Amino acid sequence: PSRRSFSREASSSSRISTPPAKPSPSKTSGIAAGTSWSPLSFAPPSTSPCTRYGRSAGVLAVFLVSGLMHEVMFWYVTLAPPTGEVTAFFVLHGACVVAEGASRRAGWRRPPAVFAMPLTLSFVGATGFSLFYPPILRSHAEELVLAECAAAMDSLEADGRAVLAQVT
Repeated sequence: PSRRSFSREASSSSRISTPPAKPSPSKTSGIAAGTSWSPLSFAPPSTSPCTRYGRSAGVLAVFLVSGLMHEVMFWYVTLAPPTGEVTAFFVLHGACVVAEGASRRAGWRRPPAVFAMPLTLSFVGATGFSLFYPPILRSHAEELVLAECAAAMDSLEADGRAVLAQVT
């Protein structure tokens, strides 16, 4: 007999009920469990402050941590002390994401793509050039990165020529 039929026979003949091999989807979450996070898997009580502010606080916290991590990476790359500009960039964008969600919950409709796309790109470009890029440009780290890229390309070109010389 197959393993499946044996286990079915064993569980049906005993008085002990066995739990299913995989719990129901509402009780599992995360990649390790094989399912994705679902809004149906957890819903806090509607009177809880978590439903009103929890998601917004979480979004702001994620953007804040991302900004702080970028500050550390920029500090490592540029060897210049952090100025907070990069963190401000991420916190500003997080606040805009929260505001967009609040406007949607308030019933505002999404603007047409023909207007939304240029506005979004302009906003990201303006804040990027005023908050994100200055710490890099101020330390001239981009020149070092471009010089390293050019050296890597020269090395690849020389290696390619050497391989071609061996082949032909």
